[in-house]
Amino acid sequence: MPSNINMVHQEIAKALRELNSYVYEELHACLENTLDMLLRKEIIRFGPDYTLRGKSLELRVGLVFEELGFDVSCPRRGMEDFVVRNLHGESGLPVVVEVKSKEKDANPKLDDLRQLDDYVFELSGERAIRLAGLTRQPPKKGGTTIRPFACWVDDSPPKHPTPHKGLFIFNGPWTQPFELRPKENWVGINAREFAEKRGFCLLSFQALLAWHAECLRKTDAKAEFWHQICTTVGVLKEP
Repeated sequence: MPSNINMVHQEIAKALRELNSYVYEELHACLENTLDMLLRKEIIRFGPDYTLRGKSLELRVGLVFEELGFDVSCPRRGMEDFVVRNLHGESGLPVVVEVKSKEKDANPKLDDLRQLDDYVFELSGERAIRLAGLTRQPPKKGGTTIRPFACWVDDSPPKHPTPHKGLFIFNGPWTQPFELRPKENWVGINAREFAEKRGFCLLSFQALLAWHAECLRKTDAKAEFWHQICTTVGVLKEP
């Protein structure tokens, strides 16, 4: 352990010397990148899984998908946590992942899901469709101009240029071990209905870890896990 601590100090000091900046944002990004590197090299580690929140929870979730061979990217810094793709086997839609945690609450809030909805809306190109509907000539019916929500020239509805699936992962309450948390009914009715209307998949952090372990045990479990993410509307349970 002492050698690891020394290595942590050395790597952080080296990164800060090379950065040579007093700008807060640059220093913050430098420290985050250095800690991320140390984590991937297993020089530092996470705390107990049930206690993870914030950036550590996001990193842990991202590494779970990476360990299973999925492609994980962060195309828009400061927006969605990441986008996951399956580059082998059944592709499905790109999956927009939003990770949240609560200290005392066992249920995610509706506002948390609305944030995911915004990201899926933007990445799916729906905003472009709506803007196009405002600028294109709408169809006419019986001499009356119709101006629907999104207008199109022919009778077929517009399609999203880049459709994405929404995946919401929740850890809470992070003060409580997994075995003391409910496995059923951890999503409130309003949040569940909101997610179902938008085709979102909801996954508790402990269920994600259970699927991770299942995929490491069984060679065909990874394909099933991805299929479940892509097709589940509402709560995805443990395997």
